[in-house]
Parts: sequence; C-alpha cells; structure tokens
Amino acid sequence: FKPNTDKSFNEYATYICTSPLLRMANGVEDMMNIFAGGLASSSAVSFDQTQESLKTFGLDNPQWLLTMKVAGKTYTYRITPTDDTKVEYYVASSTDKMIRTVPVSNITFVQKEEKDFYLGFMAVESIKTISEFNLSGEINTSFTLQYDQDNEEYIIKNGEQRIKSDDFQSFYAEFIQTTAIDFNTVATSGKPQLTLTIKHNDGSRDTVLTFTKVSETRYQYTAGGKAMGQIPATAYDRMVKQINKLIP
Repeated sequence: FKPNTDKSFNEYATYICTSPLLRMANGVEDMMNIFAGGLASSSAVSFDQTQESLKTFGLDNPQWLLTMKVAGKTYTYRITPTDDTKVEYYVASSTDKMIRTVPVSNITFVQKEEKDFYLGFMAVESIKTISEFNLSGEINTSFTLQYDQDNEEYIIKNGEQRIKSDDFQSFYAEFIQTTAIDFNTVATSGKPQLTLTIKHNDGSRDTVLTFTKVSETRYQYTAGGKAMGQIPATAYDRMVKQINKLIP
C-alpha cells in the first residue's frame, strides 16, 4: 500500500494497493491507526527476541509480516495465532524486545482476506467534478454537466437537449455505488460491450471504463485499460436501462 497521489480521486481513496493487484485500497487507515494509537497486549511470553524464541512461538514464519515506512523510519511486526481458535496472537515488534500476546479484537485486520483490502468501486468521482459522461458501444451517447452557481443546480444536457438533473443525479448516485463482486479477472478478446469515459472539469486525466460480458451472470470491467474485476450482469443491465431512460 502507498499513499494515493492521484489528485483526481485521492479524496475518496487515500491509499493504493500496488501488489499483488493494482487496486484502490480499503481499510488501510484503520489498520495504521491500530498501531499509531499503541498496540495493547494482554501478556508477555518472552523477554527477548532470539531465533529460538521466535521459532518457539511460530514467529520465524509468521502468518502476518507487516512492514511500515513512516516518516523515513521502518517498523516491522510479526504476527501469528497462538492456537487454532485465533482468539489471541503472538506479536513481535521491531520497537519492542518482548514477544507479547494480543487479543484479536485489538488487531481485527488479521481476520481479513486479500479481497477485503480492495475498494470495489468502479469509479469514485463526485458528480461535482464531472464535465462529460460519454458512452460508446451498446449505447452511443454523451452527457455534459455544468453547475449553475446562481441557481444552485446542475445543467445537464444530452446533446443539445437538457434533461432533468435530478434523474441524472439519481442514476449517478447508484452508478458509483456499484462494486465488484470478484477481483479475479479473465482474458477477453474483441470489443467490449460498452466503453464509458468520464471527463473532469479540472482537466485531469479521463476515467475510462469498459465492460465485457464474461458469463451469463457477470461482466468484467477495466479501468484505464487494466482488468479490475467483475460485476453482476444484473447491475450492468440496470445501468444500461437507466442510461437509456435518460436519453430524450
């Protein structure tokens, strides 16, 4: 994980996961705060960290090995369950000579799977940042958005025709809540069913999403040309239906 420096969406995704998959990250701040606030232990089981003591408590090959770089300093934590119940964990820290036990309630991130660290939203832009919403493929149309500050309303047009801003905002609110149900991806060929390009009013890089049907129940989407995950076919079909309703 590393801080997200992309100004187009770092307000919504503070961290980026760069490995094993490039994704917007989820829950990193919560995990960091656990350590920043001081990791509370329940007991100490060893007063030193040696190769022998680390091996005794399974920390020579821990379930979790965390390395954090903060303000130029590196901190490491070795974490492994004390037994199969996984109620408590042995923890060895580079800042502490002791090996301690920590309740799972104090390090809840150890209960997560890899997918839980990915933010599943396809796009995170606020509607206030958008100047154009363009589609090609199954739907060929374009929407322009402009905020009228005097009247405190959006002027949204499809071509030359103005459409109800409330209708578009309702669609967009649901669109950005659509999330991946599977981060595994498959190889695809041919043109996607739909390409969606979001242009920003500050001139920052376009957000380009494509959607390709990969099964009867799923569509795979890409962001910036990279396959990111799969959404339900029902979510895709609803999106298409809603967009078609917006076209005069």
